[in-house]
Amino acid sequence: MEYLDFLKDYTSIKNCIDYSNNKISSIKQDIMSLFEGFNEFEFTIITTGSFGRREASDESDLDLFIFCSTQASKEFIESKKDNLTQLINKHVTKESGSTGTFGSDAIEIFDNVLKNIGGTQDKNESLTRRMLLLLEGYPLYDETVFEKYRNMLINKYIDSTSEGSNRIDKFLLNDIIRYYRTITTDFQYKVEEDGKSWGLRNIKLRFSRKLLYFAGILTVAEVISDEIHSERLKSISNHFNKPALERIFEITKKKSPHQCLDLVSEIFSKYEIFLSSICDHEKRKELEGIKMKANRLDSVLYDDLSKDSNIFTEKLHELLTCLYEKNHPIYSSLVF
Repeated sequence: MEYLDFLKDYTSIKNCIDYSNNKISSIKQDIMSLFEGFNEFEFTIITTGSFGRREASDESDLDLFIFCSTQASKEFIESKKDNLTQLINKHVTKESGSTGTFGSDAIEIFDNVLKNIGGTQDKNESLTRRMLLLLEGYPLYDETVFEKYRNMLINKYIDSTSEGSNRIDKFLLNDIIRYYRTITTDFQYKVEEDGKSWGLRNIKLRFSRKLLYFAGILTVAEVISDEIHSERLKSISNHFNKPALERIFEITKKKSPHQCLDLVSEIFSKYEIFLSSICDHEKRKELEGIKMKANRLDSVLYDDLSKDSNIFTEKLHELLTCLYEKNHPIYSSLVF
């Protein structure tokens, strides 16, 4: 069964994919026109978030950042910042995140991304950009540079792994784990000390953020049979080319146990409910209106989604144990 055939029962997921692809196509055309004739500058514009995962709707903002090769390239992009902002706003009216992690002013020389991973200067913003480049990044401009940079980062992570079969890329896995734990901790800060609303953030954390984390774990688990670094790099890159939902489906289909595909159907069913809710203006507004944890008890919608998220989590765990035998190194690596 092909992925699009599988999606016939998941209308909201399919609609979000179509919406995302159509918007991205229009934005890419305009960006190409904006930077036409400036081939001497090497850079790539990357979208993440709901557009990167192909889960966007009219309720979505556009998260993006820019990686470039040199200071001259950075200065050129900065000179075009207002034009790029206007271009994005023409297609997507909702403002992007306010933390500085995203937005058309988020420009970084890529060599700096490869430095200090895990060091004292490795801030949350750096970790976030690295992980989103890998886990959900999609190029809005210059796919060749995007793939070059992503492969450089993947190689940085897997270079410390000894060649041979049954080897887990622990450097990569540990940073995926660190990123997920960071955003769960960051959630508590945002709602308790920064005054951000609680409801929608909590539901996103329990669905889309968890799915992204899980798809990253599957990627690391799936490539242990690639003994040579070049083969492993190619496999990881191919997995990261697919959005999280599609990646989970394709990995499961490849391994083919019928009971595992049944679990994927259950996972998609719960995610369908999540997407249909946050893509609906009134339902999203209700979730955004839950300002504090105590207010959740007043929302039937939140209560239903909360229960669905618990089942969603259980099915993700069941899928992991369905796909991989007990002696697979992913299990011990997730703990130690």
